[in-house]
Amino acid sequence: MQQTKTGYYMRKFMGDFSTSNSTVYSNTLHDWVYIRYAGILLDYAEAENEVQGPLAQVYQVLYDLRQRAGIDPGDNGNYGLNPAMNQEQMRAAIHQERRIEMAFEQERYWDIRRWKTADSVYGQPVQGMDIQRTGNGELYYNVQNVFTPHFVAPQMYLYPLPYNEVVKNPAMKQNPGWK
Repeated sequence: MQQTKTGYYMRKFMGDFSTSNSTVYSNTLHDWVYIRYAGILLDYAEAENEVQGPLAQVYQVLYDLRQRAGIDPGDNGNYGLNPAMNQEQMRAAIHQERRIEMAFEQERYWDIRRWKTADSVYGQPVQGMDIQRTGNGELYYNVQNVFTPHFVAPQMYLYPLPYNEVVKNPAMKQNPGWK
């Protein structure tokens, strides 16, 4: 019996039940975090990379985040990063780091609009995993498309300004693509 459309479950933000003898999850109190330190560091790395390119401080942010996450630095101490990235490669690395670090925190929606990549991201189907047990007890993993989101037009990068605000000032122009 599948409980989610994707077949995936989230452990992030769940309580720590590793020491509990019970198999039942109970309520846990949560502090809702509006701004995370990791988000600030990634914003800084993104801005530095856009202005000056992949300098040492940009690499250091990614190293610090990966060290904090418990990732092994590897033999070369680069935490799996290419030490000779150009600006575009570093941009892609920062975007991926942000996608992983800020997962399920309602950041990606705004990120892909800010980066103007929503049309390509939303052009790909969202995939899930259907896991079935065969007759001999082995597991069979079947990747399946759950749905394909649609990003209709480039004007969706900017929301329309409220009509009442536009008519208050004759010099104010509506965002492109909106009437």
